[in-house]
Amino acid sequence: MPFNEREQLSNQIKSFADSVQSSNKKRGIVYNVILDENNEYIKGTGIESALIGAIQFRRNSEVTINDESDLPIAYPIDKNFKNLPTKNEVVEIYEFSPKLFGYRRIGVELNPNVNARGTTIESNFKPKVSETKKASEYSKVQKTGIDRKNEDTSNTSGLGEYFSPQVGIHKLKLYEGDTLIESRFGQSIRFSAYNNDEKSFSPTTIIRNGESPFTRPKLENLTVEEDVNSDGSSIVMSSGEYQLGFTPPTQTLPNSFSELPSKLVGNQLLLNSDRVIISSKNAEMRFYSKTGFAFATDGEFSMDIKKGMEIFTEEDFTLSSRERNITFDTGAAGKIYLGTNGEDLEPMVKGNTLIELLSELIEIVGQAQYKTPSGPTAPGPTSVQKLKTLMGKLNTCLSQKNSTV
Repeated sequence: MPFNEREQLSNQIKSFADSVQSSNKKRGIVYNVILDENNEYIKGTGIESALIGAIQFRRNSEVTINDESDLPIAYPIDKNFKNLPTKNEVVEIYEFSPKLFGYRRIGVELNPNVNARGTTIESNFKPKVSETKKASEYSKVQKTGIDRKNEDTSNTSGLGEYFSPQVGIHKLKLYEGDTLIESRFGQSIRFSAYNNDEKSFSPTTIIRNGESPFTRPKLENLTVEEDVNSDGSSIVMSSGEYQLGFTPPTQTLPNSFSELPSKLVGNQLLLNSDRVIISSKNAEMRFYSKTGFAFATDGEFSMDIKKGMEIFTEEDFTLSSRERNITFDTGAAGKIYLGTNGEDLEPMVKGNTLIELLSELIEIVGQAQYKTPSGPTAPGPTSVQKLKTLMGKLNTCLSQKNSTV
């Protein structure tokens, strides 16, 4: 933006914030935003909930009002959609009937976060001390001898009790026909159909919670677009030619899943955040996928199940540990069945125990003597050396990878 145009816009913003034109009775300056039932203006009225979301405001025609508690109130124009202003913000006022007002946020802004100057009230209305307060202060003078009648205890400056301006929050880039809900904090909901490279009709809904830290350093007069990879949290429902620019955050990729598309286009849903929690409180949770189902993580994958677990597949089942251990721990009383769990199953053989038993058997055979009419034979057969050689080979039947108890 050229400097002269930027200066002109800045002057427009300042002029809008610093004056409530007498020719336009529909503008007012916000003095108080009623956030909850503890607001001093409504506390103890018995109708606190009815006033939450309303504001106290002053128009140019109400310059004679001295006590801020006498200022009129205005309600949100849309009771189902509250877009709260800050103190010192200029809003549009609608008078539906005598003393029944509604308000709507308006104005020019560079940064969606701030649409007010903290001195707007002071610039338009010089703080006054009410007659009631004057009488009270006169009584204090009589008692203390200290004249405090000109002291102003009201706080009209600033944007609120704790609201503070945030730099680096930008407006979103718009596309023809867009419907956009955009907060002052970087959250947004976009209903679009042409936010794609081809500018073809592709209905897309994007929900964003917080602007990306990589775009916040940009100049405030620039617009930005949603970034599903670096925004705070994102939900995208897209179709047609909208290409989802999602990049997996993991170094581990689903190598076992070979049907990944080269471009993420068409009807799709993305949910992306630093942490995702999905909970089903009272009933089951179901997942369906027409083609593949893939998980990829750089950390651990764990399941804690109170009841049983069953996996059914109509084709091959492959479990690969990539040269790492696989452990089936059934505890002291648990059993492992390989094959059909029925009467035809037979117990597995323990390798080390089998080697010990065979070794003992070979030793007994090697020392065996036989009774004959001529007397006992010499100990051991003539092939005793072969038996010793066989004993030395027994360990070769043990698996180097698999073990059991």
